[in-house]
Amino acid sequence: MASTLTDYRIVARDLTRSISAVKAQPQVKRETEYYLAKIGTVKSIEEFTSDRRLFAYAMKAHGLSDMTY
Repeated sequence: MASTLTDYRIVARDLTRSISAVKAQPQVKRETEYYLAKIGTVKSIEEFTSDRRLFAYAMKAHGLSDMTY
């Protein structure tokens, strides 16, 4: 089992490739498309937080996915 430090080094060594690999995942593509299609229509924080999918995407993007409760 690899350590966290080893995992970090693998990702950091070629960050562009790592980001491309994540972006290519079908679920990531779907969620990104949904976010881009909806974020421009949001007019209030209540509207933003009530769309669970939109809110979860934004929270995950900022490393806060465990706080989407």
